Amino acid sequence: MGNSVKLTWHTEKRKLGELIEWDKNPRQLKDHDAEHLKKSLDNFGVADPLIINTDNRIIGGHMRRRIMLQSGYKPDDLVDVRVPERELTEREAEELAIRLNKNTGDWDFDALANNFELDDFSMRWRTILSLTICWTGALRKKTLN
Repeated sequence: MGNSVKLTWHTEKRKLGELIEWDKNPRQLKDHDAEHLKKSLDNFGVADPLIINTDNRIIGGHMRRRIMLQSGYKPDDLVDVRVPERELTEREAEELAIRLNKNTGDWDFDALANNFELDDFSMRWRTILSLTICWTGALRKKTLN
């Protein structure tokens, strides 16, 4: 962002159907990932609000919105969203969209194995997490060049 003034965010309620998907969204959702996301939403609700620009364009949370609409949420349902104090530029929105999925840290597989009950999906999750780490490393490498 390059701006020395920290951006402030606040939470608002917006109608789910009024949130606009960003046409540049680089993320995709496979069927098995959609099942896991649906299960998470069923079990915990929307614990992580969608992130939007002031014009209702989604920056983070496209997949959650899609699954919510497929799972019985109505377009008129109000949901919590995080909104910046000012409109983000296109460049800022692009950077934030990538950072929301990139700045996630690494997994400690030993801690996962020792502290959590792993079911038969554990190998699948290990593969997904490893691929995520590889993908973010490739993205970081491309960004630095």
